[in-house]
Amino acid sequence: MPMPHAPLPPAPGAVTMAQAKNQLQAMQQENAVLIHALAKAQQRTSVCISALHGQVKGQESLLMRLRAALMLKETELMVVREDMAALLHASGQAADLVICQTGCVSHNQHWLDGTDCKRTGQPCVLRPE
Repeated sequence: MPMPHAPLPPAPGAVTMAQAKNQLQAMQQENAVLIHALAKAQQRTSVCISALHGQVKGQESLLMRLRAALMLKETELMVVREDMAALLHASGQAADLVICQTGCVSHNQHWLDGTDCKRTGQPCVLRPE
């Protein structure tokens, strides 16, 4: 009867079955640790993104309120400018009237050139009849 062959010795640098199982278990543990770390990182990222989203919403709300306040102030300023212009115009007209009364009526029609005012070139509104 022929003799059964004896198992061949492992080649130099070859891995035994027990070593391969140990390497596989080590890689599985490392993989589990990495997956756990990734899950924690994803959870922290989600919390940070949610917080940033809340901050952006708050900033957008603040920006809207500030824009509205600016529009109100600009409108108030425009009204004040219009009022000031009207007041200055009225003051100018009142001053013109005083000058006309003084220069044309009270001082022998000093500012008049016929029916026109020498100062403005317009027809006199207080022209004596």
